[in-house]
Amino acid sequence: MFCAGDPEGGVDACQGDSGGPLSCYTGSRYELAGVVSWGVGCGRARRPGVYTKVQVYIDWINELIQGEMSMSGGITVTEESCGQSKILTCRLDSRPAWLYATLEGEVRVGSVTEACANSWPWQVSLQSKGRHYCSGTLIHHHWVLAPQHCRSKPTVDTVVLGGHDLRFMAAQTIPVDEVFSHPHDGTFPPTSDLTLIKLSVPARFDDTVFPVCLPREDVKLDDSWSCVTTGWGSSNSAPKVSSAILHQARLGLVNRTACRESWGEDLITDTQLCTDPAGSVSCMGDSGAPLLCQKINGVFFLFGVVTWGSPSCDISTPAVFSRLSAYHSWITNITNDI
Repeated sequence: MFCAGDPEGGVDACQGDSGGPLSCYTGSRYELAGVVSWGVGCGRARRPGVYTKVQVYIDWINELIQGEMSMSGGITVTEESCGQSKILTCRLDSRPAWLYATLEGEVRVGSVTEACANSWPWQVSLQSKGRHYCSGTLIHHHWVLAPQHCRSKPTVDTVVLGGHDLRFMAAQTIPVDEVFSHPHDGTFPPTSDLTLIKLSVPARFDDTVFPVCLPREDVKLDDSWSCVTTGWGSSNSAPKVSSAILHQARLGLVNRTACRESWGEDLITDTQLCTDPAGSVSCMGDSGAPLLCQKINGVFFLFGVVTWGSPSCDISTPAVFSRLSAYHSWITNITNDI
């Protein structure tokens, strides 16, 4: 702790904001020296305000924000690159989302929570005439990934970035410039369900808007990764979730053998990956929801985009995601090596 104020009184934290910063000019920039803690009265003579001395807590602060470098999957990623949120995630349940049946026989999703505002800065809302119809994921100043089945339209639709509660204006709204869909054979369920959306103007990166990382083709997704899905929308299985507010849930992975036993050998290909049933659109409520995975204290990588699953939120049928690492070459070719 340390004290600051005027010996004659009249200047104290109570003249401004409790919890406010004490910033000191070093000659070239302002640095945070203290944070208001407590005091006696308001601006009394010889009763200065008491501030928490930030310098004492530098090691603790650096430990929490992971310093300047973070290791993830053997890839060194600098603080300025991708996959890191300056606003820490919170209210995320430690348990993966799970399905259960009520006494009335209705299926419900457990462990789905409201996200903290802007803690997933790569999440975008795809909108038509001001209405949300799908989620997308920001991967670059100019590019967003989304499912092809969302059918985004250039010059007509918009991409809303930095949003949390869709009832309020978001940080940035940018028209869709071009849409590039991965070729597929028209079968259903689709074997290929990805679209790259080019923004008409580059997104401005800040605390609320930032890109996620993309995995290389050789990165293996296994139990050493922890995965989360996020999105808007609502479903009958999650009636307590507001469709306007971004929600989040952990998801467990389902291996390919078990997934093929549920869906059939021919439907699950190498371009897909599977998760717990709760990841289905019919359970979580949002088409285009991402599968975001990280190592312990690492950056987030976009490993999947939800494509299809049980139409009725079946308690035993895995959700199916497009496997992004399988499309690395296509993404690179379209975006000119982002």
